[in-house]
Amino acid sequence: MTHKILYEVALSIDSDIRDLYLEWLDEHVQEILRLPGFTQAKIWSSDEGDTVCQYTLDSRSDLDRYLKEDAPRFRQDGVSRFGGKFKATRRILELQRSFD
Repeated sequence: MTHKILYEVALSIDSDIRDLYLEWLDEHVQEILRLPGFTQAKIWSSDEGDTVCQYTLDSRSDLDRYLKEDAPRFRQDGVSRFGGKFKATRRILELQRSFD
């Protein structure tokens, strides 16, 4: 059985860079989707004004590989471009049951 993984990144973005950050985020997400194991991404906005990126992967091993090999480079890119003007929190969810 394939285990679906949801990797979620919640972003609080300073208003003075928000438009520029969101423009960059679209490119960033497309780049991540080209990596092995990533099957889908969605960008949401919350009632509180935060932005949430949700990435779907087929397996935890794909996510573990990303976190070890690719995530440091991707995270550094955001910090290099935008410094301390955004905050990211992350969580990992594993699908237990699905009702369609």
